[in-house]
Amino acid sequence: MSSRTESAPVLKGPGMTIAYLAKAKYGGWPTFLRHLHVAMTEVGMGPAIRVVGARTAGLPHEFGHGLRARRMALPDLCRATGPVLIAAADKDHADAARQLVERGAYIVVHDPAEKHLAGFPQDRMIVIRESMLRHAPKATFIRHPYRRDNPGRRSMYEAVAHSRIDFDKYTHLILAANDLGANIRIFGAANTRYIFLKIASRWPDFKPERFPMEAGAGAALCASAEVVVDMSAIANDGGGTQYSFLEAWDAGTPLVINAKWTAGYPDGDMQHGKNCLVAADETQIAAAVKLLREDKFLRALVVAEGRNSLLRHEPRTIGLQYKQAMRL
Repeated sequence: MSSRTESAPVLKGPGMTIAYLAKAKYGGWPTFLRHLHVAMTEVGMGPAIRVVGARTAGLPHEFGHGLRARRMALPDLCRATGPVLIAAADKDHADAARQLVERGAYIVVHDPAEKHLAGFPQDRMIVIRESMLRHAPKATFIRHPYRRDNPGRRSMYEAVAHSRIDFDKYTHLILAANDLGANIRIFGAANTRYIFLKIASRWPDFKPERFPMEAGAGAALCASAEVVVDMSAIANDGGGTQYSFLEAWDAGTPLVINAKWTAGYPDGDMQHGKNCLVAADETQIAAAVKLLREDKFLRALVVAEGRNSLLRHEPRTIGLQYKQAMRL
């Protein structure tokens, strides 16, 4: 990182700095940033999004997802007054995150794969799934914030999947379910190594459809389908929510998830036969999609339970929990 530009203004005033220390513009982290910004706005924290750059910019730029962010040199960011919350930090920004935490910032840790954050003080950590307390028992658990987009339903697809095309998303199981007639349309950005190793030989013509970066795009896509499928599974994690789950609930579309996600979490937020169905392989995926499309009673139950589950993620509720955790 370069040194501070002397003429550059530094953040002042009572507002909160939300630092986004990652390159990712798609997926769970940017979506979390959007909903976190809403939550902290609703509880009067006046949040401003900052990203780390070589030098401090005078004005914010378009970040995507309906957000604007101001690029700041790390020394400037470290001099910010008011509370600082790191919404996400990838391994390339671990040192920047450490410097901010040493100066009093709190940091959100999203899953056990973020091993570059393992040595951070747990009393400064906020985790978004209760399962993460197994790895950081002194951290504070606060669920994902979620502002409802309330998309209008417009059935275009029998089923959709919207996530990264990657090892931990088990996209090959969805493709195998399609071979059995599930007819799931797949949207998202692809990991080319995963495509090469797990998909190309069996499905050489596979190309995922584009997933837009606009705010509310996930919920709108879910509202266009009769069923949403997400086969995500993260080692040593699960039980709680991901944004694709929340978007399906918001859209009023029943959800099928990976049985690995609920295994070992009998009291977790995701409950088979209530707010979702679980599937362990392509045969079960295809069967679950078919069942939810044909069984109107089960479909209505899963949709109602999903919307009820979404109440725990209301922005104001979550924002107040962040204020309490950060002693604001």
